[in-house]
Amino acid sequence: MIGKTLGHYKITEKLGAGGMGEVYRARDLTLDRDVALKVLPQGLAADSERLERFEREAKAVAALSHPNIVTLFSVEKADGVPFLTMELVAGESLDEAIPEGGLPMSRFSTLALQLVEGVTAAHKQGIVHRDLKPANIMLTADGRLKILDFGLAKLRGLDDDSLSGSELPTALLTEEGRILGTPAYMAPEQAEGKPIDARADIFAIGAVLYEMLTGSRPFLGESRASVQAAILTADPSAPRKLRHEIPKSLDTVVLRCLQKDPEARFDTTEDLLSALQAETQRFMTAGPGAPQSRSRVRALLWAIPLVLLLGAAAWMWARNSQLEEARQETLPEIERLIDESSYVEGFLLAQETESLLPEDPMLRELMARANASLRVITDPPGAEVSYRDYSDEISQWHSLGLSPIENATVPAAFVLGWKVEKEGYETLEAGR
Repeated sequence: MIGKTLGHYKITEKLGAGGMGEVYRARDLTLDRDVALKVLPQGLAADSERLERFEREAKAVAALSHPNIVTLFSVEKADGVPFLTMELVAGESLDEAIPEGGLPMSRFSTLALQLVEGVTAAHKQGIVHRDLKPANIMLTADGRLKILDFGLAKLRGLDDDSLSGSELPTALLTEEGRILGTPAYMAPEQAEGKPIDARADIFAIGAVLYEMLTGSRPFLGESRASVQAAILTADPSAPRKLRHEIPKSLDTVVLRCLQKDPEARFDTTEDLLSALQAETQRFMTAGPGAPQSRSRVRALLWAIPLVLLLGAAAWMWARNSQLEEARQETLPEIERLIDESSYVEGFLLAQETESLLPEDPMLRELMARANASLRVITDPPGAEVSYRDYSDEISQWHSLGLSPIENATVPAAFVLGWKVEKEGYETLEAGR
């Protein structure tokens, strides 16, 4: 195909191949621009009814206009070859970008929001992706996430909302007779051939988010069948067990997406987006990035009086914004955690916030509710005493110092996990 011209498109390079055909870089000789050209399977060209339906449904996908969705330009046919033309995205796939151990949390937050925003835009138009996976997600050089192949599983020729099963339409099978879709990211109802809706995409998003966070897929197996069996019967390990820095609340969001019962997942991607936005806000509030950025700005601008003045003004604005954010968002979050008896999380968040709002009366009241005071004595003395959330066996230990400790301030939890360590003695772990 290299060097061949289809219609007014000159094919210059092969970019890849998949179940929906081969993808090439091509030059649009009419508009003088490069496009991605996907040559569709020959089985589609031979079935005029399917091709007509494909073209009709493609119009709905082509109407999607969103910065996180690759634009479908046209469905055409030249020399008996049906093909799609799409926006050409320069960059790498998310599949290539995820390192061992997962993405940095800041990058995860940025990309996760873009992913869900793109899918939400399509769902609002009644279009379900059906094959979301890292290989179908591109990252541009400027950090933009772009979702590929939106709706193409449906465009392959569906007459109903199922994707597999005993009455599977032949249009959904590859030449080898395999079910369309990628098993590792396929919702249980999709794998079983049951009717699906937008919540199947939510399951796939959960699988992608899991991989972005941990560098590992939630459902593993040595074969396609074993992966599908895991999706249908096994529960994935919590992401925090693979990467301890993941907040417990974010862990809950991802695992909710991966529930086997669609009713137990988020109802819509808009609900999921709201949950991820809250997680991102929490990360930004607690993260180390803001103070570091301010100090770096101050260090760079010290020699120029005017710019120093502007930098100071910017710092004051950022400081005031941070204080307002703490009052408007962090304090209510601390109160919510305490009301839900999540004393350890509430206590730790209150401690972090105290440096911003040391005299705030509401924070003092919340800290009084979240705190307990203890006297710690060991025999012999000089042992390091630490605590953690007893209900979360992988949570971080927090040191109180060396015994004896007078008036140690700890979370007012009914049960805490305790660890006592001293060189030459066996480490003691217990709960109270």
